[in-house]
Amino acid sequence: MSRRILAALVTAALSLCAVVTGVVLVAAGPAQAASLGEVRLSQTSGNVDDTPMFGTASSAACPPGYGENAGLRIGRPGGPYSNLGRPLGGGGFDTAPVSIEANRSFTTALGVRLRPPVSGGSSWSASA
Repeated sequence: MSRRILAALVTAALSLCAVVTGVVLVAAGPAQAASLGEVRLSQTSGNVDDTPMFGTASSAACPPGYGENAGLRIGRPGGPYSNLGRPLGGGGFDTAPVSIEANRSFTTALGVRLRPPVSGGSSWSASA
């Protein structure tokens, strides 16, 4: 299960910055998230049902023009994605590092009901 969780955390990293949706005179294109590179978690292991799953996720500033909103989301590659923390708005995320606090567990964010844990529970870990 730790490989799936690590893949979900990587997906969360790629979803950390959201795009400002532009208005185009002819047609509006779909919103796209910018790639962030490295995202640092405040801890590197824990249980998937710990609330919150970890304290914070942080990254360098978003690429120029992609800093209007930021969110911390998890899910399988290609989606759907669920928030692991409250979305941030107000802009400026392309001018300074971004840090978002998680406020729920991995299982709560995905709406998963786990079977009663086996000895040691269900754990996750991230590696560099």
